[in-house]
Amino acid sequence: MSDTESTVAVLYADISNSMTLFQALGDVRAREVIRLLFEGLQQRVSDQDGRVVKFIGDEVMCAFPSAECAALAALAMQRHVSESRAEPPLSLRI
Repeated sequence: MSDTESTVAVLYADISNSMTLFQALGDVRAREVIRLLFEGLQQRVSDQDGRVVKFIGDEVMCAFPSAECAALAALAMQRHVSESRAEPPLSLRI
């Protein structure tokens, strides 16, 4: 491997059934719920030395220095979503 190459693990996560959220809450409130959720997810990514590459609607793309960091972040992200008190309840696909 050259000095300019490095290993990166990429993680995609999206909110499952986000249409249900928008139908239940309306656009403005649903976007706010997603924004707040993504703030918490961004912290879990940072905690594992990752970075958010971009947000795409109800998806987030992240990069990590290793697969282990990505897996630990995925666990923390799932835990964060399951502990959130969002109504209707949310789940995450990673």
